[in-house]
Amino acid sequence: MKNEEMLKLIGEIDDKLIDEASPMNKENVKKNDHQRKIKRISLMAACIACLVVLASLWLFVPFNTDPPSVEQYKNSEYYDLIYKINELTYEKPRYKNNFQKLMSVLIPVKKNDADNSGPGGPASVGSYEEVTDNQVEGVIEADLFKRSDEYIYYMKNNMLEIYSIAAEDSERVGSFDLHQDMVEILQYVKADSINVKGKGIYLSSDCKTLTVLAMNGYGDSTVTMAITYNVTDPQNVRRIKYAFVSGEYQSSRMINDELIILTRRYVYDEANFSNDMTYLPYTYGSKGYDFFTPNEIISAQNPGYPGYTVICKLSGRSLEVLDRIAYFSYVSDEYITKENVYVTFEYLDEDQERSIVTREHKGTVTVNGSILDQYSMDEYEGVFRVVTTTWYIKYKELLSNRTETISWVSSADLYCIDTTTFDIISSVKSFAPQRESVRSVRFDKTAAYVCTSVQLLDPVFFFDLSDVNNITYTDTGTIPGFSTSLINMGDGYLLGIGVGETSSEVKIEVYKQGDGKVDSVCSYVVKDAYYSTDYKSYFINREKGLVGLAVIGYGNLRYLLLKFEDENLLPLINDNIESWGDIYSVRATLIDGYFYVLSDRGLTVKKLPEEYIK
Repeated sequence: MKNEEMLKLIGEIDDKLIDEASPMNKENVKKNDHQRKIKRISLMAACIACLVVLASLWLFVPFNTDPPSVEQYKNSEYYDLIYKINELTYEKPRYKNNFQKLMSVLIPVKKNDADNSGPGGPASVGSYEEVTDNQVEGVIEADLFKRSDEYIYYMKNNMLEIYSIAAEDSERVGSFDLHQDMVEILQYVKADSINVKGKGIYLSSDCKTLTVLAMNGYGDSTVTMAITYNVTDPQNVRRIKYAFVSGEYQSSRMINDELIILTRRYVYDEANFSNDMTYLPYTYGSKGYDFFTPNEIISAQNPGYPGYTVICKLSGRSLEVLDRIAYFSYVSDEYITKENVYVTFEYLDEDQERSIVTREHKGTVTVNGSILDQYSMDEYEGVFRVVTTTWYIKYKELLSNRTETISWVSSADLYCIDTTTFDIISSVKSFAPQRESVRSVRFDKTAAYVCTSVQLLDPVFFFDLSDVNNITYTDTGTIPGFSTSLINMGDGYLLGIGVGETSSEVKIEVYKQGDGKVDSVCSYVVKDAYYSTDYKSYFINREKGLVGLAVIGYGNLRYLLLKFEDENLLPLINDNIESWGDIYSVRATLIDGYFYVLSDRGLTVKKLPEEYIK
């Protein structure tokens, strides 16, 4: 029995071997092997796909930028403090995701030796780009907008708006309610009243902080506020520091990240001399209220005004007071260089109006007349130059050596003053026709341009100041209108912005110094319109010969951009823009061929023809 089973088993094995040896059976074996290979490849592909998905998640999923939760402390009496400290001290991830982090290792970026980490921000947040046409090189003036190469920062109605710079795809990427934040500060210091008005902003040179200047209050309780904000994240603007200077905001400058603030501090009849707050100027910072000492107050010889002009220099980063002085007198205008602060005030001297110009407490000089604005003053190579409108009384001789006043007669003077001794080196007096007053002034190194007018007729004067002991000048003669701003456009051309034959006619005119005369080259007129007289509201690009400004007429606000080329003014833009009608708050800038216009209603962007902006 066993033998029979053994023989049967051997037979089955032989049959199997025979089947496998046949061609048909070999094909089946190959088919099975191919199917197994396909399964292995499919399995490997699935594994690789899973790895790619996992790698993508690891590389590109954004890091969490929210600070860690502190909800476990919500029952603590210090919870509000804990929450704020947590927000301020949390350092966001330097990179957006692991891919950016990995690339920074594979392709390292060369770092500067200086520490640019800034307060709570990344190592780099863009480079600074100046947009304000400042009067003095290196002396930055506050404006309603500033920008980096990534963002435009614009203050409107006590709101901070932040826009991306992306040509026609530009959009608002962040906003911050400055008014609400200022009210919170004022409540903390227990201000007598709240009436906040934003005055201007500065962007730090590393583009990490924004400084806002504002004024609050009424009467002798008025203060000027300086507040710095961390703007490294447009969607999470955070306050860093704040400081106060007593008095109404008058002007400011930023020089090498140092902030100079000028205020006007009134003293009223109800001043209580047992209460320093009612009659002394002060600053407020990390040490609380700090009243000026007698050594920090200088009184004018003829103050004529019960109040102070307060001049403070603060650190642009910490807002700590670096230097300060109070001038007991009314100051009408100021001119600030990197080294000096010039302030002016006026008083009546017997029968004529006179101005005093003082450079901090280093010297004073008295000249005839009144000064129009900061552009009427200039310092160049040790000489301070100033243009004034002068007033003289015209008399009529009577019997018995008596006189009778007939009228006041105006004209204009130009003075050159030594900045070391404060002595008058030379002057040109009464150069304007009688009854005319100064409307605008522009200095340009060894040249000075002055527009004077009576009613709607004006001459424009050109002064050659290359030799202050031998000053010469020429003029255009009487032409319609007058310029409220004069702008040096280079290559000997001067541009004036003002009114034309009527007060409702805006005129932009170009002048050039010719042989013995200043010639009007061309002009562009907008009828039935009005314009902003604030110089900072103009867009000026001398290199490309561009000038822009907002004009309003019949309820429509338009932006006008002109190109000066081949002694003609060509309109590139003459479009309506969204606005509530505030022409003074409109700002504009040119970036990579695109023109950005900001108003109280938002941002508009338009591409300019390349042939006009090369």
